[in-house]
Amino acid sequence: MSTLQVPVSPPAPLPSEVTHQSLGALIDDAGERYAGQLFWESIDDGFSMSFEQFASASRQFANALKDRGVEPGMHVAVMMPNSIAYALAWIAVSRLGAVTVPINANYTAHEIAYVLENSDASYLLIDTDFEHMLADVGAVVGTLRKVFTLATRPGAVPTWQDFV
Repeated sequence: MSTLQVPVSPPAPLPSEVTHQSLGALIDDAGERYAGQLFWESIDDGFSMSFEQFASASRQFANALKDRGVEPGMHVAVMMPNSIAYALAWIAVSRLGAVTVPINANYTAHEIAYVLENSDASYLLIDTDFEHMLADVGAVVGTLRKVFTLATRPGAVPTWQDFV
């Protein structure tokens, strides 16, 4: 995607009551209301995304997870650095009615194993930069239905775009 240059305007006032039934509905509404306005701009590589693009990409990500077996109520562990892929994964999992289990990117192998053993995670989305840690996590990785690796570092593959 190309860099989107959009002037930033002040956000509209928020309503005093909850008006959306889910995070997905909130993201879709924001995608319509603020369509071409800047939602994300990476300080690392300049990658940017509008609200409308984010809503669309999160739906695509959700469909890709669904096609790979993620169902409502399942727990999906996510171990990625702060990135657009992490934000998309979180919203995509939510769109499916599944639960995101965040794993801190600074955790040790012992801490990762603890989270996986105690979170009821069925799937793991992990950045390629952290994949080497799975060898030290041990047998608990074998209890997952599937491990998906995605690259968030500029120039690395496979990216979230490849996943969807």
